[in-house]
Amino acid sequence: MATLTFLILFTHSILALRSLRRLHIYGCTQLDASNLHILVNGLKSLETLKLEECRNLFEIPDNINLLSSLRELLLKGTDIESVSASIKHLSKLEKLDLSDCRRLYSLPELPQSIKELYAINCSSLETVMFTLSAVEMLHAYKLHTTFQNCVKLDQHSLSAIGVNAYVNIKKVAYDQFSTIGTNSIKFLGGPVDFIYPGSEVPEWFVYRTTQASVTVDLSSSVPCSKIMGFIFCVIVDQFTSNDNYIGCDCYMETGVGERVTRGHMDNWSSIHACEFFSDHVCLWYDEKCCLKNQECESESIEELMASYNPKISFEFFAKTGSIWEKRIDIMVNGCGVCPVYDTECDNFFKQMELELEMTLQSMATKMSSKEATLAPKQVCKKLIFPHHQIGTWKNATQELKDILFL
Repeated sequence: MATLTFLILFTHSILALRSLRRLHIYGCTQLDASNLHILVNGLKSLETLKLEECRNLFEIPDNINLLSSLRELLLKGTDIESVSASIKHLSKLEKLDLSDCRRLYSLPELPQSIKELYAINCSSLETVMFTLSAVEMLHAYKLHTTFQNCVKLDQHSLSAIGVNAYVNIKKVAYDQFSTIGTNSIKFLGGPVDFIYPGSEVPEWFVYRTTQASVTVDLSSSVPCSKIMGFIFCVIVDQFTSNDNYIGCDCYMETGVGERVTRGHMDNWSSIHACEFFSDHVCLWYDEKCCLKNQECESESIEELMASYNPKISFEFFAKTGSIWEKRIDIMVNGCGVCPVYDTECDNFFKQMELELEMTLQSMATKMSSKEATLAPKQVCKKLIFPHHQIGTWKNATQELKDILFL
């Protein structure tokens, strides 16, 4: 009773602070949706709202959209089951942390402004309404997106996450490439990554394998083009530690069978991750691996190509702890490398029309094969993919959205 009285007094007192920009409430068992509704009504200047381990908070109220200045919404460890669809109207929201919200079962469409989305250990999460609108995907600029250990995500949601990962990572890479050598060069401050449950390297990775290493043959690259950098993918088995890194070694192959290192985990590329309970897809682009941006290298890529065979090998591995040592007991069940070319920067949006059609057809084939194995009461609606002509990217995207969210 004393706690409830204090919360009521606290609520009325804090409403006087209408210019408050940051609010952090931790472990308050009396904070529920009705109290939060009152707080939101009175604190419309908030930029950061941090509510952690508040176990009686089961939902985010509909008036959350009144926080028009909100940039960070951190709900780690709460018992929320759903998030109001009005969150989409928070046009300045950049960071949403839902980690350890183990009762959360659905996530609505989020604002385009989101740069960081953390949904780690959301063990009940089944549905994610990621946008499949061409306009919205191409305006989004996600830096970190993780659905680690969200093992109940349905296939529609996983497919939508995969499509968004493809568009976002390539868009960010091309956008960063286009600023190199100008007065407005963009620095990302680290790798751009997507992590979600899965056991297959996406098909858009030209070079992919079920092993822990892959070789890129530069002699078969796009004619009249230069490789600007690489996008990486690793399929990782279970991790048991919360301090994990996934990285790669890179080698240039010589004409006599020798390999010359082009960097290692300290200065090539790696991403951080907590423990995995099952296989996960880890995708990332690292600006450090942009060949055009490596001014410190004594030799250009063209000079290296003149000295060595036109092949680059990538070896992926995992490690835990503060010691930079590879873990041989953690399985890498597949990997992929996608070279990014300078000429693709200009043609990216046109290429997406054709590649989306291929994605649609691939998804149709996979889902049709799974349909055949469903029990009679579980048979889903038959998917029919009409022919898409070049120039119908917007229509194709809308149809993909309709298919994924039947």
